[in-house]
This record gives sequence, structure tokens and C-alpha cells, in this order.
Amino acid sequence: MKRIVYTILAIIGFGLISATAQRANVGVNFSGAAPLGDNADFYNAGAGADVSFDYYFNDRFDVGVEAGFEALPYDADGLDGERLTIVPVQVTAAIHKDLATWVDLYGELGAGTFTFGSSLEGVDADTYAGVSPRVGLAFELSENQWFLDTNLEYRHVFTDVEPDFNTLGLNIGLLYTIF
Repeated sequence: MKRIVYTILAIIGFGLISATAQRANVGVNFSGAAPLGDNADFYNAGAGADVSFDYYFNDRFDVGVEAGFEALPYDADGLDGERLTIVPVQVTAAIHKDLATWVDLYGELGAGTFTFGSSLEGVDADTYAGVSPRVGLAFELSENQWFLDTNLEYRHVFTDVEPDFNTLGLNIGLLYTIF
């Protein structure tokens, strides 16, 4: 799975690369995620945060990495305060379109590993592959330096039990241009 993702990213990157990068951003995002389908019977909506780094090859294309943490409370009697934890580590690629000088529409695909843990005793952590397509808006807060980032994300994690784990999330954060 990793080789396929890296190969696709390399092909896209070489096709869109320019002589120098226009910028690189670091970001901090806060998220809310709601389980979908059968998973909604076992977990409640939860919250989390992540950090990211994005390298822009030109105005329209970037690749990045992100790592985060999420906690979703169990939806069962007797499990008050217990939660499922998820640690996603992903490689991302995004295509951007300026809607105005101060707002940017983007579509992004993340792919990577998702490590599931639990606050329950005796439950071992498991790591699975997953993807997370998202669509978002980045609002310029100061000229080419600070941005408010918002996006809607669908996450599909390929688990070894049926059904696979799916969530729908809303992410809000800040991006800072480091160069």
C-alpha cells in the first residue's frame, strides 16, 4: 500500500513540479469526527488535533505529512469515560484553486497508517492502512503568512474486522508560512 501511494505521489509531483518551491506551511488543526454506518452504534462523536507540514511545488499543488490524535467515546452502558483512540500518520497531496486573493479552495487526499488503541484494559493497539479525502477552504489572515484552514474530511480505514472504520470530520486550524 505504501509503495503504491508513494509512486502515485511521485508521478503527480514530477508532473507539476516547478524550479523552486513557493512556500512551505506548518499547521495545527483541531477536529471533530463522527463515526458512520455500523460504527455509530459503538462510538460517539469525538475530538482530536493534528500537526502538519505542506510543501508547495507551485500555486496549485502541494505534498505534506501530518500526524494527530483523536479520541471517540464508547457508546455503551458501563463504559463511561472509556474511549477509542486513533493516531493517524499520513502523507497528503492537494490541488488548489484561488477563489479570490484571500481564499483558496482545495481538494486533498491523505493516505497512511491509523493506530487504534483503547482505554479499556486488555485491548491491544492495532495499526491499519487508510485514506482520507477532504475538501477545504484556506482563508488568508495576513499577507501570505497566516491562514485559517477549514475542511470536511471523510476517513476510511481498512480494518481486519467488518465493517471497516469510517468517520466524517470537520477540521479547523491555523497554517503558518515558514518560507
